[in-house]
Amino acid sequence: MTATGTLALDSGSIIRLEDRFSQSGRDKTVRIEIPYPSIVRIREITQQPAPVTA
Repeated sequence: MTATGTLALDSGSIIRLEDRFSQSGRDKTVRIEIPYPSIVRIREITQQPAPVTA
């Protein structure tokens, strides 16, 4: 299973990811806690700014 989000916490035993989005005009936050033994790989991805269209 793949999880993508913003790293919110690294306690030394778990990693917490957060993803914020809007649905039906309401802001929502999803938090996922992943125990260290379940982590296979961590990759850092930097977001590129969206291209400006005229």
